[in-house]
Amino acid sequence: ITYNAMAPSLPIPSASVTPTADGGSSFLRSNLGIALAAGAAVGGAALVYYVACRNTDEKPEADRASLPQKPSVDTGVAKPAAAPAVAPVAVPAAAAPANVPAEQGSSKTATLKAEGNEFFKAKQWEDAIRMYTEAIEANDDQSVVAQCYCNRAAGYMQTSQFSEALDDCTAALAIDADYFRALKRRADAREAMGDLKGCIRDLFTAINACDATAVKGTGNRGGKKQHQTTMQDFDRALVVLGQIEAQEELDRRVPMMPSACLIETFLQGYGSILNTEEESVATLTEQLKVAEGKEAGVLHYRRATANVQQKEYATVLEDASAAVELLRVAGGDDSSALVEALSLEGDWLMFGGVPKRAAVTLDEALCLQPDHVMSLIRRALVYSQMQDTDKSVELLESARQLDPQNCAAAYFLAQMLPRAVAARIPMAANGQPTNPGDPQLISAFRESENLYKKCIELEFDNPLVHIHLASLQLQQNSPGPAKENMDFAEKKWPTNPMIQIFKGQHLLQPQSDPADAFACWEKAAELDPTSPLPSLQRAHVLLQQQSTMMAGIQTLRECVKIDPKFDPAHQLLGQLSMQAQDWTSALEHFNASIKYARETKDLALSFGFKEVCTMRSEA
Repeated sequence: ITYNAMAPSLPIPSASVTPTADGGSSFLRSNLGIALAAGAAVGGAALVYYVACRNTDEKPEADRASLPQKPSVDTGVAKPAAAPAVAPVAVPAAAAPANVPAEQGSSKTATLKAEGNEFFKAKQWEDAIRMYTEAIEANDDQSVVAQCYCNRAAGYMQTSQFSEALDDCTAALAIDADYFRALKRRADAREAMGDLKGCIRDLFTAINACDATAVKGTGNRGGKKQHQTTMQDFDRALVVLGQIEAQEELDRRVPMMPSACLIETFLQGYGSILNTEEESVATLTEQLKVAEGKEAGVLHYRRATANVQQKEYATVLEDASAAVELLRVAGGDDSSALVEALSLEGDWLMFGGVPKRAAVTLDEALCLQPDHVMSLIRRALVYSQMQDTDKSVELLESARQLDPQNCAAAYFLAQMLPRAVAARIPMAANGQPTNPGDPQLISAFRESENLYKKCIELEFDNPLVHIHLASLQLQQNSPGPAKENMDFAEKKWPTNPMIQIFKGQHLLQPQSDPADAFACWEKAAELDPTSPLPSLQRAHVLLQQQSTMMAGIQTLRECVKIDPKFDPAHQLLGQLSMQAQDWTSALEHFNASIKYARETKDLALSFGFKEVCTMRSEA
């Protein structure tokens, strides 16, 4: 659950940075008017990358300057995949084909290499490897020997001998340290062997071995096209590495709660479900001193919910976990108390940024009681946190079928529907759909609008419903109804800071004076001094202009002072430090973002940025 999942439909301006190996970073500024669905990153920074389509039919190094450079096989983003094994063709040892081009005055090494190239073109990998080996052993032309090592590495890649391919590329680089194709091929071998960091570092070096201004490479240096395709591979590998490291980080994490103001805002989505009769924490604590077994388990659960009611969140997870353990041991035919405790524990594990543990806990609750609506809703939100929006929608729809009057199920489903569609349609680098009029997206918006209206009809006491609804109405060019919803919300909840934050966004139109928007955000900050969101809004606007850039950076620093766990501010400060090539400061902020980020995609993004900063700082 990221910070803007507390108010996911705010149209937040975005500043994003694309890390690049040669320049460090490219700062992109845009003012997004799109309503963000639940879980989207506040001020979402996007690691812009392109997926390269690779071809297994690599060409040998006959004449590096003239051979077309084909992109290599796309290994996907889920897991670094080994290059496809290609069975060697069973061909008896043969003489080189008769049409080998002869070069007047060429060395024996060059002649043997040319013969190897012909075998390679015929996909006779073993014979090609044999001829390249003979060429290397002839050793009468060092520049050609380097090419032979690189070509033999290509043959080894075709036969899935990745370690041998890596060794040959290293040998070629020992002769010519700037040999572009050897660097690129060694990167492929490292990726096939699962060494993504080594792959990225070889790609980083290969990029710097290119002349990006030259149409074609000359000598050992790649040209503009090679530079572009290698940059694409570099970005793709960064994404893969970031996703792997993000999963590893989530696996070893201990729960860490976000700020209280953000928990409170999110809990509004549950509405009256949590409005149980308030109990005295002190009284429950006294009763726990003498209680045992199932009675103690129930008391721990009641104390956890009492602390939620009193907005004292520090020990909620501890009490919920204690309740689960005691009720498990107590057993019995009636598992309803255990289900409630498991559901609460799963919720707070999700808040704590450990979605896998939350998923296991909530799955146990649903195994005991498959129709437990609150557990279905909470499990759906964990799926959202883990980027499985389709499964999230499926569970929320199940919860709605079981209890059509449940406002929480309708509220979260309304948020999730556009997000699920957005995951399936083409999106631009800035996070906006390439076709805003996509029929699937329009249909999802309309269905979400109807769900929000259903919540209002059921008298759901949550101002965020009106904020979301107004946001959708603005997107669908209905400013009149949007204003009516905002005016109603502001009148009914005059002290709610989120209403002022959204109102400021609504007032922030192109070519308009931002003073009115800033006034709304100032009011939001006065209403809740513990929330970093108003400062984040101001920072985004200030960062749009060079003249106010320093003020924007200072405002981001204020966000971190208000809430040291506010990972969006850390991530943006890291990006700005990259722009200034202050790698040490950038690393500090990306490490903080990694520590506090809640969603896999936010973690992956920060890990990717961190890797770039590490390489740049070592260069």
